[in-house]
Amino acid sequence: MRSVLFAGAILLSGVGGTSAADAPNRPWVADNKTINATVTDVQKGGMAAVGPHVADLEKALARAKESIALAAAGDAKTMYVLLNDPDDAPTDAQHEAAANAKKTLLADPNPYLEIAFFLASYYELDKKPADALRVIDFALALPGSDANPHRSDLVSKRAAELGAMKRWPESLAAYDEVLKDKDLAIAVRAYLDRGRGMALYEMGRKAEARDAYLESLKLVSNDPQAKKELEMIEQSQDGGMKLPPSVNAFQVPADTTPPAQSSPPKP
Repeated sequence: MRSVLFAGAILLSGVGGTSAADAPNRPWVADNKTINATVTDVQKGGMAAVGPHVADLEKALARAKESIALAAAGDAKTMYVLLNDPDDAPTDAQHEAAANAKKTLLADPNPYLEIAFFLASYYELDKKPADALRVIDFALALPGSDANPHRSDLVSKRAAELGAMKRWPESLAAYDEVLKDKDLAIAVRAYLDRGRGMALYEMGRKAEARDAYLESLKLVSNDPQAKKELEMIEQSQDGGMKLPPSVNAFQVPADTTPPAQSSPPKP
């Protein structure tokens, strides 16, 4: 998969046919090329291959707000649409609005949540949870992100990064938020319940932690790590026994398909 949660083949070609050459004032076009190049390298060399692209990805993300504002404003001749999925198409209402304004409608993928996800995944690999959290929070605050169907992917990763930083109440809140998504794949929901159980345990709420692990195992009964951690919870009478920090490094199984992006699978 293109990243642990962005799992599913994605084509980042512009729906409206824009190109870097004809888009000097459309920075999202160049930013799509940057993430495409990153994905190509990740598919060959794993998440470590993001490294050489970090500076360009950070630059692209830093101008995301400006890019989204430029797209929303359009220009005298053109109406721009940034799509949540590369295989999405502009809505009938958008086509009608462009026609009424006598403008050309051009659509391109919005690359910024994917850019944040790849940066966060790389920083996680590089043991830099604060940087991972920084780019995730930035992306989640971008205009339109609250309605983006892939928001859950970033919130899932946010929960794990907060756990890595031992910010357990915030981690639990993030897990609870993303578990409200009714469209989560079974394997993803099991992973999230497991992470939620870890946060609850670290907060001293052992009975609730046990329930969360049991819920995870109802969904994916053959997860040996979840079974091991549940056994440790049940054996710990006073909360003194600590669980291994495996949940924080745990990656969503490769069979999940949240957004429309993918990356090399991780266990």
